[in-house]
Amino acid sequence: MTDFQDSMEKHLIKFKSDVQYLPPASKLYHDMSDNLFPPIKHGFLQYAYNSGMPLHNYVNHVRSSQIFCVNLFFHLIQYEKCVLLSVLSKQIGVALVELMHFKFEFSADKNVLGEWKSNDNCPEEYVTATDLYIKAKDNQNKYGY
Repeated sequence: MTDFQDSMEKHLIKFKSDVQYLPPASKLYHDMSDNLFPPIKHGFLQYAYNSGMPLHNYVNHVRSSQIFCVNLFFHLIQYEKCVLLSVLSKQIGVALVELMHFKFEFSADKNVLGEWKSNDNCPEEYVTATDLYIKAKDNQNKYGY
């Protein structure tokens, strides 16, 4: 672990005990939902249930990339799409006007990351899923950003 990773982990454990008032004894939350940003907790849990979203094995870890992504984006996707589109537009230099689709834990149907032995051999497991996939439309009616 790098010095930065170590300092972030210590910060997250301190946050867990000092701000969330949860036992600081480990890097793991007792309940996965304790790792969720409180204003999104119930809405996200309903989304995960309805969509059948697979959760990482260590989703209750203070450094879970999956929960970091959910905490960062779920509220924006559900309630502030214009803010999200504005930020994404600035990042990619394209004026996005509509959020068409999103999916947490997205696995492409193409060998995007080069993990498959061949394009005809799509494995059912052990393939990296993207924490979040967003499909948006620009002001010229083009999709796929």
